[in-house]
Amino acid sequence: MSYTSQALAMDHILRDIHKIDGLISREPQGSDHPVFPHRDKRKRPVIWIEQAGFQWLRGLKMIAPHMRGFVLSDAVAERIENGEGAVVDPSDAVYIPDVSRVAANANLHSTPLDRLARRPGLERGKKWLSAAEVEAGYALIRDYARLAFCCRQDELEAVERQERWAAGSGKQIVKLGLARLAELYGTAPG
Repeated sequence: MSYTSQALAMDHILRDIHKIDGLISREPQGSDHPVFPHRDKRKRPVIWIEQAGFQWLRGLKMIAPHMRGFVLSDAVAERIENGEGAVVDPSDAVYIPDVSRVAANANLHSTPLDRLARRPGLERGKKWLSAAEVEAGYALIRDYARLAFCCRQDELEAVERQERWAAGSGKQIVKLGLARLAELYGTAPG
C-alpha cells in the first residue's frame, strides 16, 4: 500500500476513533490493538488497529499515552475538529523548537476524489460529483482498508480475528461478499 493510501485509510480510522472518544489498548489482543469507546475498557471494543498501524501512529506521535492506554494526540484531535486531515505528511511539516509540528502550505484534505468533487459539472451551479458519489468513494476507501482478505491478501484467520467474526465463519462471509462483487462487476455469465 502506498503512503498516500495508507495515510488516507489511517485518516478515516483516526476520525472514527475521535468520533467515539476512543481509548487504544497498550497491549494487543492477538496481533491487533482494540479501541474502546468513551475511553472505557469495560465496553466492547469497536475498532481494531493492526500492530503495524499502531506502531506507525506512535512513531508519528499521532497518539499519546494515557493512564490506561493511548488516545489521540491534542494536535490530531484539533485538526479533526477544524475539518482538516488527521494525518500530516512528514515531508510537509516544519520543525519549530518547543512547538508542535506545523504543516507548511499543505492542503491536507486534498485527495484526487476531493479535487474531482470540487470540479464544476455540466449543469450550471452543480458539482461534477454528487454528495452521494463522494460519500460512496470514501465508503469504498474505508472498505478497502477493512476488506483485508481480497485487497491486502491477509490470511482468513487473521481477518476473522480483526473483524471479530466467529472462528470459521470467514469463508461464508467472504463467499457472500464475493457473490455481491460478481454481481456489481458483472463477472457472472449471462
